[in-house]
Amino acid sequence: MTEDEQVGSAVKKNKISSNESFNINPATILKDFQTWYNYTYANVPLSQDFIGLDVDSVEIDKTTFLNQLSTENVVAFKTRRMNGVAVYKLYPLNNPDKSIRSTNEQLASIEMKNYRMEGTQIPPFNFTDVNGKNYSSASTKGKTLVLKCWFIHCGACVKEFPECNEMVEKYANRADVLFVSLA
Repeated sequence: MTEDEQVGSAVKKNKISSNESFNINPATILKDFQTWYNYTYANVPLSQDFIGLDVDSVEIDKTTFLNQLSTENVVAFKTRRMNGVAVYKLYPLNNPDKSIRSTNEQLASIEMKNYRMEGTQIPPFNFTDVNGKNYSSASTKGKTLVLKCWFIHCGACVKEFPECNEMVEKYANRADVLFVSLA
């Protein structure tokens, strides 16, 4: 199956209707570490939902994609977006720069660890907010706890504050929903 057919299959499976393609030039992006890193940082956020394609353009699940990215000599490029869902395709890494390979492996390994934690129970915790109120595993038991972890220099973190604040306002009268923001 061609990449277009694989993406078409993913579109049907995910009920995605619109389509946007990206022209990429692997040789240009892989010319040096900094160019690759800037591209990857801006275009291939592995923590988000995406449709993964292997080097043969066959659709693979996120675990397989991250595993191949962390263990094989490949890099990921964003080739399409369909209704907000990115399509990442693996390409062979033919650049002799070992820093691209090692950084790529590290990024994929970190995301694999985080991805495996999704849906698991949060470990015991104890937070105190700026007003001195304590939040712990015991004090929040039976409540929905929304944790927002952010860093002041993280553009994406700051960008999502308006949506977070809307959600806080929406649930302001619900004692069973708590919001904790960790900086």
